[in-house]
Amino acid sequence: MNETVQSPLPTGKRANLYGRLPLNAWRVACSLFSAAVYLSQLFTAVVLGYLLFSFGKKTERKRLFFHRYILFHYRFDLRHLPGVSYRLNNPHGETFERPSVIICNHQSFLDSVTMMVLSPKILIVTSGFVWKNKIIHKILGFADYYPVTQGIEHSVDFFRPFVDKGYHIVVFPEGEISADCTVGRFHRGAFYLAEQLGVDILPVFNHGVGHVVPKGVFWLNRGQITTEIGRRVASADMTFGTNYSERTKNIGHRYRECYAGICRRIECAAYFRHLVVGLYGCIGRSAKRRVRRLLDANDNFSACVDPPLSGETLAVFGDSMGCAALLFALVHPHVRIVSVEAADWLRLLASKCGRLPENLTFRSGEEPLNYDKYPSVTIPE
Repeated sequence: MNETVQSPLPTGKRANLYGRLPLNAWRVACSLFSAAVYLSQLFTAVVLGYLLFSFGKKTERKRLFFHRYILFHYRFDLRHLPGVSYRLNNPHGETFERPSVIICNHQSFLDSVTMMVLSPKILIVTSGFVWKNKIIHKILGFADYYPVTQGIEHSVDFFRPFVDKGYHIVVFPEGEISADCTVGRFHRGAFYLAEQLGVDILPVFNHGVGHVVPKGVFWLNRGQITTEIGRRVASADMTFGTNYSERTKNIGHRYRECYAGICRRIECAAYFRHLVVGLYGCIGRSAKRRVRRLLDANDNFSACVDPPLSGETLAVFGDSMGCAALLFALVHPHVRIVSVEAADWLRLLASKCGRLPENLTFRSGEEPLNYDKYPSVTIPE
């Protein structure tokens, strides 16, 4: 069988196709509006910070007032981003009454925003790049955030008084934004900090943030942001190791397993609908309209796409434009999807977008398919 195969990414990586979506008037208008609101909030935060902290002593009451101001506005922003839905899941009933070191995956600059809305008693270890911005630097200083460039080992004495007052410290243990939204290797800083301060590790998972604003992209996409609060790992719990080095490895492994479960639960055909429609917009408006009609008429092919797949490979028939095969590849990233009848469309889409999912292949020849080799599904268009 002759096939056209996407050039593979490094093992375990997934292309973030949200960064390939074409720009349109809606995205530009929503992004500029959101940026204007954000800049106005930065300005008012700087003014408020000067008024609070430039006159008189910097008291805990003033600090909490400033943090609550930030929390209120960023919570409003998350709930009113144009075309974006925001959901906070707290299945274990976390109350944030006891201090902790919060670890969170890093997909976008919006990750910090999702952390600030969890509690007014939040401090974030920020990157040195953020501190280079003079305006943001002022706000971070007012809020007592800590630049990682000063070294996590030197932060223990800085954070200890805050921990004694019940504050939580947010650390992004990957150290950098993930371009493909997978969870990378954890560095030891967060776990060293938790060990030295004698506080729990609180895992928090962000999903969809890197789809709404992919790394290196300014323009907003439609989408869904989900923040899920995990179960605490008590400082006295030795299940994940007896020192911070062991806990870094073992908790990191467990974190990736939990995040994979969240992806399986959220990433269905309906979730990727806007992405698929948008990608076909790279070909043209008529193709975009045809795909939208197909998805509307077939409920996003959810009945075919969403159920778990048992095999390693699946052949997709009856899919004239390839949109169902594309959905299969997105929802089931670890299954090789073979599109049998949409090679021309998918080849054109790949040329326009620059990349399709690495697990999506399509036939380019007329050789008969070996039906006994792997299972197949026929799409009822």
